[in-house]
Amino acid sequence: MKLFLLLFLTAFRVAFVGDPQVDDSTELGFARASVFAELLERKDLDLVVIMGDLVNEKTELLPACFGILDSLPCPWVRVQGNHDGKAIPADSSFVAGGIRFVLLNREDSPLPRERAGEKTVFCSHYPFGAVADSSSNCLYVSAHLHTVFREMKGGAQHLGVGASCGTWWRGIPDRHGIPYALMNCGARRGYFVAQFFPKRRRNWFRLEYKVIGENESVQGKAFVNDSSLVINLFGGAPFGSLEVRTPRGWRKAERLEAIDPEVQGLIELNRNTPRELKKRNRRAYIPMLRRNSPHLWELPLEEFAGKDGEKRQKDGAAPDSGGRQATEKRQADCALPAKGDRIRIRYRDASMRVKCEVEVQK
Repeated sequence: MKLFLLLFLTAFRVAFVGDPQVDDSTELGFARASVFAELLERKDLDLVVIMGDLVNEKTELLPACFGILDSLPCPWVRVQGNHDGKAIPADSSFVAGGIRFVLLNREDSPLPRERAGEKTVFCSHYPFGAVADSSSNCLYVSAHLHTVFREMKGGAQHLGVGASCGTWWRGIPDRHGIPYALMNCGARRGYFVAQFFPKRRRNWFRLEYKVIGENESVQGKAFVNDSSLVINLFGGAPFGSLEVRTPRGWRKAERLEAIDPEVQGLIELNRNTPRELKKRNRRAYIPMLRRNSPHLWELPLEEFAGKDGEKRQKDGAAPDSGGRQATEKRQADCALPAKGDRIRIRYRDASMRVKCEVEVQK
């Protein structure tokens, strides 16, 4: 009985890493100091899958990348990306941790048939279209778009892992000297870790998004506009549920189809920046696209009113001395979110659960 429970509960942990896409020795240094360094330090992984585009056409950098990855404390494999050169390896498959992994190296690679009762992870650099007759025993993993997404197609989940280079190693350096390189979906540079439980009939994998260079509690961010609190949960999915802790208790946020507010700000900055200045500061310039983020939620600011419905009055009359402490406490309890505040959220779907705080950026 104990052995059965151990097999049932033991997870096989895999990191899916998209698009390091190094273009020169400087960018190789960025990858070495960030995503590669983090993977080298992790002792909890059983396998790393590089989801294509290790390099950006500069195949002379591949041996250096391979040398770093060969130093990982666990095995690693990769699929071919569209910028990894013209030597395309054959498609392959293997079983590890009780899971069948299928590595597809061409955009038009034929999909092998699903095997009855077998848990299968299909890996391709290129996103999959709708797959006929796919079941919940399959997970389809891709990269390429430099966007994090999760969606359901034909009964199976499709996971877009984003890019570990973000937007091609562009942007102002962070505190570690690595370009910020925000992705078009508003997610920070990162990768996914999946825990696989092959003995389970349902919910046989769990996902978590890991922001590179940050602790595991950094899962998203928040913004305040005139009417609502907007939350970007980097690994969230449209079919998930997100709740926000307010003075009235936990409140369910609604899905929002919009451009991430930080991305929108960068788009406006780019529009107002002279072309010559962008050319002179190419590394700092992040070329953003106007695309809706697939992992935004919003909650009306009225939900942050107190239990009696009143909001904090920042410019109201000063309370008398006898009631000052009680009034200040009531005002704190009814505070509207402001820049620098940390908001408690919780999120769940069948394969991801998150409880964390997100910082309000503006």
